[in-house]
Amino acid sequence: MTSVDEEMRTVTIEVEPTKAGLAKDGLERVETPNIRGHGQFWLGIPHGGMTKDHTVVASITEIGAAGPVKGQARMQVSNVVPSSNLIEIWCNIDAPSDRTFRVQYFAAPN
Repeated sequence: MTSVDEEMRTVTIEVEPTKAGLAKDGLERVETPNIRGHGQFWLGIPHGGMTKDHTVVASITEIGAAGPVKGQARMQVSNVVPSSNLIEIWCNIDAPSDRTFRVQYFAAPN
């Protein structure tokens, strides 16, 4: 599990290689491992084949012991920036303490 330090503004994580290469001619779904954190930060996800011209749609979900839950924190994805082999996602976990969450995204070439 990756952790976000309250003082950090950017955290970069790795996703499994089998989940991190863009399909040549279509939509691809990628899910991060579970992450703990709160506050506002950029989440950097290395992604082979990504370019600034890709379309990326992301969501964020709080995770409990049995999977996704209706948690007590407001969670937001505020910005998604594809670039060369990297996706950066601006996240906000509006809670006074760390929550476990996961980010999912769909990416497609334009």
